[in-house]
Amino acid sequence: MSRRFFKPFVGFKYDKGINGKRILVLGASFYCDGKKDKCKFFSDCTNPLKKDSSRFDRICPEYAENGLRLSKEPLNAISGNDVPIYQVFANFMRQFVDDKEEDVWQRMAFTNYVQFFVPTVALQPVRCPKSGNMTNNAAYSATGLVRELIRRLKT
Repeated sequence: MSRRFFKPFVGFKYDKGINGKRILVLGASFYCDGKKDKCKFFSDCTNPLKKDSSRFDRICPEYAENGLRLSKEPLNAISGNDVPIYQVFANFMRQFVDDKEEDVWQRMAFTNYVQFFVPTVALQPVRCPKSGNMTNNAAYSATGLVRELIRRLKT
């Protein structure tokens, strides 16, 4: 898998930004509960050692039945009503734009730091291969993604 799995959402007014500033909203991670362990891909798709949900991009049962892809989760998240915090954030940001009816997400970019789905169950700590430190392994090695995304958004 490449460093980036989730296709970042970049609003069509991102270059204009908000008050002339381009804004990247960087979250932590997307979560999957495996529909209470009914998904046959849950263990592999959310495996914190493999850190790779890409094989399930088009075949995740929950997403496929709705015509969605896992890799487009940043867009899915801000477009839906399943996780209300995205709308709460958009409502907060709306105070900084002139047109209060405008979809403020169109002025921002959004993705998450961790580039695979994380299980909602508690993760056991594992030893980080490079530093030897104990970690939940979800955020390990994601800094390259952030650098890559910032370079892309600068252009």
